[in-house]
Amino acid sequence: MRIAAVRLQAYRLPLVAAWTSALGGFTAREGWLLRIDSEDGRSGFGDCAPLPGLVGESSAVAGQALERWREQLPAQSLADALAGLQQTPLAAQAPAACAAVECALLDLLAQAAGLSLRGWLARNSASHPAPELTDSVAVNATLGALAHLSDTALAAGISDAITKGYRVFKLKVGVAAATAEASRLRSLAALLPADCRLRLDANGAWDECCAEHFIEACAGMPIDSLEEPLADSADQAAFLATLRRLQDRATFPLAIDESWPRLADAAESFFSAPPVLRLIVKPPRHSGLLPALALARSAAASGMDVVVTSSVDSACGVLAAAQLAAVIDAERRTRGSAALTHGLATSPWLASDTGAAPVLAEGRLFLPAAHGLGFQPLDTFFA
Repeated sequence: MRIAAVRLQAYRLPLVAAWTSALGGFTAREGWLLRIDSEDGRSGFGDCAPLPGLVGESSAVAGQALERWREQLPAQSLADALAGLQQTPLAAQAPAACAAVECALLDLLAQAAGLSLRGWLARNSASHPAPELTDSVAVNATLGALAHLSDTALAAGISDAITKGYRVFKLKVGVAAATAEASRLRSLAALLPADCRLRLDANGAWDECCAEHFIEACAGMPIDSLEEPLADSADQAAFLATLRRLQDRATFPLAIDESWPRLADAAESFFSAPPVLRLIVKPPRHSGLLPALALARSAAASGMDVVVTSSVDSACGVLAAAQLAAVIDAERRTRGSAALTHGLATSPWLASDTGAAPVLAEGRLFLPAAHGLGFQPLDTFFA
């Protein structure tokens, strides 16, 4: 099956409230919705929304890469296009753009095979036998930056999330003084039901001393994990050694997220003795679903937990990440471990979207039963 056309639609999606972290913030998500049409009349979709100034390529680089693929892909077969995608320098230079192209190609291949995208990934990506998949994944409620939430707003947010079935609540920390944030967390933890946990993300806000004090202050709290507790360092060996010391002191998992791209070149040594217990995976950061799944499998083989998250992506991007999460969960269950809670319930942060957002209910994100990705854009796109 060959590619008939490639189309791009730029978008800007305002948020209902500013997204803030120790890395900065944004009030809208901007990017492109990609559509690849095959000769048999099917369409596959992918989402490209880099975060300028943060991890990944700039919007300019992403846009240039998408335009190049738009020109090069027509008339290629789907299989050849997919096989050649990761072989080009563009895959590393523009990972978010590459992920969008890959997603659209996989969407079409899964549709042609009569499979959901998660079913295609499980069957065609070297997992034998294919694990038993479910149609939903557990997700955490994403509340925002602790420092920017009043006690009243925080209590209301937690109460509303509990009512909606969430049991893991994510908060950004590292925005205010660590001692003050730890004190607020202790007060909050005392009010949580026994089956609830706090998932924290410092986005590299602290040096070792500050991170150590924060971790010690969290002792005894119901902490699910703490992402990126340590500030960036040019000395990779020292960075990893410090992370290992911090993990040894923590009674909960520490997690690597945006630090991964600069550690990827030393993946073999990293996974031979992981310094932390958890890896956060975002397909746009790793050039697509297939590289992200391969990375997740390497992490799992080393004994690490793997959680899939979204950077407040559009409905198309969240659906793609959730398809990946379903496969990771299924493979985890085959190893006798319970599925984890993923960070994919971010659609409520968007005031508008590219299409219908995935259904969220009882603390879970439900995936469509359709063949392929299961995404349909709004009528205003590609009109």
